[in-house]
Amino acid sequence: MINNSEHSDNEHNKNEKNEHKGEESLETVKVPSKFAKSSFKQEKLKPIAKPIYSDLFVSLTLVAAGAICLAGFVFLLVKESDPDRHIDYTHCKNGLGEKCSDIIKDKSYLMNGDLMPVCECEVHFEIKKDIPAPTGLYVVITNFLQNHRLYAESKDEDQLRGLIYNHKLNKPVSPNKHCREFDDSTQLVKDAKYVFPCGAIASSWFSDRFLLTKYDGTQNIEIVLNAKGVARKSDLKYSFLNPKGFTKDYSNRPPWFDKHFKKPAIWRQQTFVDWWNDGGLENEAFMNWMHISPTSYVRKLLRIVETSNTKCKNFKGLCEGKYTLTIKYNFEVSSFGGRKTIYFSTIKPHGSKNTFLMIIFAILSGLAITLIPIMFFSLPTRREIMNSGSEHMFSRPEVDAGPALFHEVLGVKIPHSSKQGSKADIKV
Repeated sequence: MINNSEHSDNEHNKNEKNEHKGEESLETVKVPSKFAKSSFKQEKLKPIAKPIYSDLFVSLTLVAAGAICLAGFVFLLVKESDPDRHIDYTHCKNGLGEKCSDIIKDKSYLMNGDLMPVCECEVHFEIKKDIPAPTGLYVVITNFLQNHRLYAESKDEDQLRGLIYNHKLNKPVSPNKHCREFDDSTQLVKDAKYVFPCGAIASSWFSDRFLLTKYDGTQNIEIVLNAKGVARKSDLKYSFLNPKGFTKDYSNRPPWFDKHFKKPAIWRQQTFVDWWNDGGLENEAFMNWMHISPTSYVRKLLRIVETSNTKCKNFKGLCEGKYTLTIKYNFEVSSFGGRKTIYFSTIKPHGSKNTFLMIIFAILSGLAITLIPIMFFSLPTRREIMNSGSEHMFSRPEVDAGPALFHEVLGVKIPHSSKQGSKADIKV
C-alpha cells in the first residue's frame, strides 16, 4: 500500500513538471521575422482585379458589346439577301418513277456496300436571279449527328497523313483502336487486312456524284464542277497526304496494298475506285467531310462551278436559266430521318449565310442594351455600397492573418507591434 501511494505521488509530480515546462515553452514562443515580413503569408497581397467597377466603365462595356453584336447581326442580315438556290433531292425518282431513297434504304447494304443497287435520278430547277462567281456547290444534310463522341474519335490522324506502310520493315502500320473498333464491327469477313481509309467518319463519307447541265434553248450544255480549291490550305499541306507510292490511278496501285488493306465495307467498289482516282486522301471534298459539324445541320462545300462555259452574257457565275442536275444516289439518309439538299451560293472569305449566328447576335445585342437601364435603376451604385459598409462583400481587405491564425488555433494573446517584422513575444 505504501509503495503504491509513493508511486502515484511520483507520477503526479512528473505531470506537474511537464505542464510547467509546457507553459514556459509556450511563453517563449516568438513570431519569426520571416513569417511577419512575408506579404504572401500575411495575406497582404493586393488582388489582381477588383470586382467593383464604376458605373461609367460598366455602361461603356455593355454599349461596346451591344454595338459589336448589333454590327454582326446587321452584317449577317445583309448576307441573307445574297442570291442562292436550294434543291432538295431526298426523294428524287429514277427513270422508272421509283424513289432512290426507297431503293437503297435496306440496312443490309450498310454491312456490304457492293450489294447496294445503283440509282440515278434527275432534278430540274430554275435559277431566277444570277449567282455571282465564285459559285460553290454545297450539300446540306439534316438530322445527321456528326458531333457524337465515338463518331468524332473514329479516325486515325497518322493514316490520314499517309503513314500506312513501313517500307523499311515491309509491313503495314496498324490504325489506332478507335478505327479498329468500328471497322471490326462492320466487316463481314474477319481477316488480317486493315481498312483504308478507316473509321466511322471516313466510312460515312458523302459519296453522291453530280452532273450539272444548262439548257440554252436548243440543247443541254454541261457545266464543269471543279473539285479543286474547296479545301483548306493547311489540310492540303499538312493534314491529308497520300501514302508513298500512291498514284491517282487505281489500276496502278502499289503491290502491297491489296495484300494488307481493303476498302470500307459500307462503300461500293466503284465508290472506292472513284475516290482513289479523284485523289484519295488528297480528295478535297473528302477533306471537308472529315471536319465534323458541331450540330445536326451538316453543310459541306463539294465543288466550285466553272464559269467559262455557263453561256452567260457579260456575267461570271450561274446566271438565270433552266438547269438539270443528274445525281448518282449513294448516300442513304432515310434510316435517320434526314434530308439532302444541294445549295448553290457565292463563296466569300467570311463564309456563306448563317441564320443561327445572326439570331445569336441579335439576342446578345438586345441583352447588352437592356442591361444598361437595369443597372442604373435597379442595382446599387458603388458609392451606395461603400456608404453602407458592405464593401467587404466584394473585395478582400488587407488582413494580417498570420497573428490571427495563432490567436485562434493556439488561444494566445499577441501584443501589438508598431514595427513590422519585429520579433514580438507571445504571452499566454
